[in-house]
Amino acid sequence: MPTDKQVQERARQQGLQPKNDATRHLCFKLGKVVRRVYNLYHQPLAVFGLTPSQLFVFSALWMEDGINFSDLANRVAIDVSTLTGIIDRMEKVGFVERRPDPKDRRAVRLFLTEKGLDTGPAILKLADDLDSVMRRQFPKADMETFERVLRALGEAED
Repeated sequence: MPTDKQVQERARQQGLQPKNDATRHLCFKLGKVVRRVYNLYHQPLAVFGLTPSQLFVFSALWMEDGINFSDLANRVAIDVSTLTGIIDRMEKVGFVERRPDPKDRRAVRLFLTEKGLDTGPAILKLADDLDSVMRRQFPKADMETFERVLRALGEAED
């Protein structure tokens, strides 16, 4: 009886991936893509004092300044405790401020500061430019299919 190692080697020689090869899993492949995208965005955003995760939040606030905390968490698909840390860091560098919600004393609303509003167009242009860098590597039809699959995966019920 062949060992697991022998089975894996035979599979590789035949161009097959062994069953216990984690690289065949969708999770592995998506993780690899996310890391590459993160690396593409990281350095250019650092010039503004933002991280890729903060860009999601910044973009959502740009679209709806004054959103409440839980709606923002839902919009960017980040749990509230993680979002709290992101907002804390964005507040420290002067992009965001918390204000009490006039309709609910327990809640806060999040607003871009003057710095955020002034820097916003340049940040969003950078994001568009980086998006274009990724898109132009593939035919339009492939990107449309890719986006459709991403949307379906993102909207799938847990």
